[in-house]
Amino acid sequence: MLRKDRLNTIVKYLEIHKKTSINSLADEFKISPITIRLDIKELAKKGLVERSHGYVSISKNKFFLGGDISDRIAVENDLKIKLSKKASEYINPGDRIFLDDSSTVFNIINYIVDIPGLTIVTHSLSIMYAIRNYPHIHMIGLGGTFCNTDQAFIGEMVINCIKNMHFNISFMGCWNIDDTYGTTETSNNASHIKSIVANNSDKNIILVTSSKFKNNSEIKTVSWNKITKIVTNEMPDNISNSDNKNKIVLL
Repeated sequence: MLRKDRLNTIVKYLEIHKKTSINSLADEFKISPITIRLDIKELAKKGLVERSHGYVSISKNKFFLGGDISDRIAVENDLKIKLSKKASEYINPGDRIFLDDSSTVFNIINYIVDIPGLTIVTHSLSIMYAIRNYPHIHMIGLGGTFCNTDQAFIGEMVINCIKNMHFNISFMGCWNIDDTYGTTETSNNASHIKSIVANNSDKNIILVTSSKFKNNSEIKTVSWNKITKIVTNEMPDNISNSDNKNKIVLL
C-alpha cells in the first residue's frame, strides 16, 4: 500500500474507532511502530488527528469541517499557515474583520485569537466552529443556503446581510489573479459575496498560494483598486503593471 493510501485509510479507521493506541494501529496496518508514528505525525500536522500519551484519535475539527474542506486545508498546509501569519500583521485591536471560506484564510484564526476587541464576521461554518471557544471574540455568523462542499453559507441571505455591513479589513482567498481585472473566481456565488465585501471594507487582504496561478477562472471579483495587499509566496508571471506588483507581498 502506498503511503498516501495508507494515510487515508488510517483516517477512515479512526473515524470509525474514534481512539486507539499507536501499537494497535501498527498491528492493524502491519507496519512498525516507528512507521506508524511518522504517519500519525504527518496526519496531526494536517490537523486530521490528535495525539495524546501513546494514543491517537480523530481530530474534533475533522468531523465538523467535512471531507472536502479538510482535504483542501491539508493541501500545502505549511505554506498556508505562513501566508496566514504574514497576513495577520495587518490586523489592529478592535478591528471588525470579515473572513471568507477559503482554506488559506482558515489558518489565520491561530494568529488573531489573542488580539483584543475583535469582531469577526464570517459565512464559514468551519471558522464559526473553530472560534466558538473564544468568548472574548465577538463573532457574527452569516446564515443562508448551506454549501456542504465548502462548509459555508451562500446565497441571497448572506449577500443581503453583507450589503449592510462595514469592515475595517477583510481576508479572502481567490481562484486566480489577473493583471487587468484583479482576482477571479469560478463560482458566481463566491464572486458575488467577495465583491460586496471588498466594496464595504476599508482594507482587503487577498491570500493565495502560487499553485493557484495556473487555474483558469473568468469571473471578475475584486478589482485592483479595492485590493490592499495580496499575500503569496511567488510573484505571478502574468502581473506586469508596476502598481499591481507593489500590492503583492511575498513571504
